Amino acid sequence: MELKILWGIISRRKWIMLQTFLLISLTVIVGTSQLPLVYESKTVLLFETQSSIAESFLLSNIGMIDNPGSISKPSVNSIETNVEIATSDLILNKVISNLQLSNNKGQLLEPDEILGTSIIAKFDPPPSIKVEAVTDTDLFEIVVRSTDPEEAAMIANTVADACIQNNLKQKKQEYKNVKTLVQDQIESVRSKYLTALMEMKTFSNEQQSLDISLETNNTINRISALMVDKEEAILDISQIRTRINELKRQLNQQDQETILSTTSDENSYISELRDTIIEYEMKIEETLVEKKKDHPDVQILIRQLKKAKAELNREIALSKDYATALLTQKRDYAASKSRLKALDKEIGKHMKDFSSVSEKIFKEAQLNLNIKINQDLYQSILKYLYQIRIGEIIILPDIRVIEKASVPDLGKPQSPKKVVNFIVGLFLGGLFGFLMGFLIDYLDDTIKTKKDLEKAGATLLGTIPKVKKKDGILILNKPPKDPLVEAYRSIRNSIKFASLDKPVRSLVITSSITDAGKTTMVSNLAISMAQEGKNVLLLDMDYRQPMIHSVFGLQNHEGGTNVLSQQNNAEEVIQHTDIRNLNILSSGPVPLDPGKLIESNKVKELIEALSARFDIVLIDTPPILVVDDAIVLADIVDEFIIVVESGKETNTVFKQVQERLSFSKISPIGVILNKVQIGRGKDNYGYYYQG
Repeated sequence: MELKILWGIISRRKWIMLQTFLLISLTVIVGTSQLPLVYESKTVLLFETQSSIAESFLLSNIGMIDNPGSISKPSVNSIETNVEIATSDLILNKVISNLQLSNNKGQLLEPDEILGTSIIAKFDPPPSIKVEAVTDTDLFEIVVRSTDPEEAAMIANTVADACIQNNLKQKKQEYKNVKTLVQDQIESVRSKYLTALMEMKTFSNEQQSLDISLETNNTINRISALMVDKEEAILDISQIRTRINELKRQLNQQDQETILSTTSDENSYISELRDTIIEYEMKIEETLVEKKKDHPDVQILIRQLKKAKAELNREIALSKDYATALLTQKRDYAASKSRLKALDKEIGKHMKDFSSVSEKIFKEAQLNLNIKINQDLYQSILKYLYQIRIGEIIILPDIRVIEKASVPDLGKPQSPKKVVNFIVGLFLGGLFGFLMGFLIDYLDDTIKTKKDLEKAGATLLGTIPKVKKKDGILILNKPPKDPLVEAYRSIRNSIKFASLDKPVRSLVITSSITDAGKTTMVSNLAISMAQEGKNVLLLDMDYRQPMIHSVFGLQNHEGGTNVLSQQNNAEEVIQHTDIRNLNILSSGPVPLDPGKLIESNKVKELIEALSARFDIVLIDTPPILVVDDAIVLADIVDEFIIVVESGKETNTVFKQVQERLSFSKISPIGVILNKVQIGRGKDNYGYYYQG
């Protein structure tokens, strides 16, 4: 955004900016002055899982920790937990009760009240407590604020003491709970120990006549002898298998015809297979006479032939195995396998006996182990109970005070920080002042400048600066170089240049809304044109709220309505003013139906007659958005002008006017921007434009 535009916004909105700045700044300054002085006191606490070196050595001596003198570092969650505990209702209620902290009504404070930060509490604050962990340390702080410095220190120290006592109470309760649990377990472990002893006694009585060691040795010796026999049987089987393989090798060296000749007589199935093969071969030959080799029937016979040959080969192989030379060896092989199986069975029986002995040994060891475990557990629990009782006596809290709260200096309150607040108030006042000004300017949809009118698609004839009533609203007695006089001269010239082809003899001047200053504007325009030397008639046709006669201090007993009702002719009611060439035809008595009167043909006849007599007739009419009088008259007169009040009429309203004129097919000669604030830039002064 350009600096010129920014400066323009600041110029337009300087008062709202100043008001916002003063409001916020004074509010902060006055509010700060009314705030009571608040003092702050702080206690610093250290949290550690073992409270002291002395305690760690004591716990080590009774076996509760392994490394004496070590203090384990607490976790972040442990510190945060203690912070939450310090602000819990349990601690705060105890502090409130011990110190009898009460409000203005004499009632004890609630924990929420000393933890709250409401706006009302800023002006009448109760004591406030804030507990927070110190980053990257094992420390946490208890910060107390109060209007009484001694009270702040006392509350901080009391909260610290309450936290320490609560921690000590929790640790004692933990020891108590553990001791109760251990005591409950002692009887159970003792009962299991006695039961284990009784089981061992019963087992010993049951096995009293059995020498487990002797039985074990006999079983092992018998198993060893059987294992030797088994090895001999395995060796015999291996030798027989070797002889069988040698016989098979020799048989394989004979040709198939020899084998077939020696085995076919002994195996009728081989003979049948040979006949079947010959039959399949004949069928294939017969089928090939009529069909090709790849025919399905031929393929089926070929597969059957292959199957028969495979079966024949299998039978021949079997015949080899059962050759006379192999039968004896196979019988020996079977006998050796039977002997080996009998040996395995006997070994298995003795191994089962050995397992039974092993189970007895295992049972005895298990009973001894059970006795040992329960004995050790019973002794350990008794020792642990003793250690707990000692630890319960020497227990120390995990929290200790590092820095005790002291009474703050009366001359150094924590808040309010007046200088800082004053500076912040001035800064916020200035910031919000500018923001408010720019926001209002952004939301302002009113037409203020020539650029606004150009965006709306209107032609600007000129701008009229806003003047104070005490300076006079008419240009009659103002010097020629007065800005107001120059503005109307510019508008007068703009009208002349806009209608060079056809001089304007009648001109309607209206506005979009009321109080736009159209009556004053048309009066001054009439004066300016009269001073130029034109014979001017100012016609007041606002038959609802006529004002022209009041501007010039004339009577309104008779006027235009009398002429239209044919009670008088125009010459009788036209009033001559002290201004040369300026004549006025006031409205006359207000009619019962102004709209009907405006729409009559007599109005047209009157305007035509007056236009023929005077150089120009300026007609003042009601606003367009109020009634349609100006639109009706637009069809009668030569030109049409709209007066827009700067900074009041919105673009939305002006768009409505344009839509009505467009619907009525009326094109105004232009727009006059009235009541422009001086200082918004030279583009807003009508006297800088000559058309």
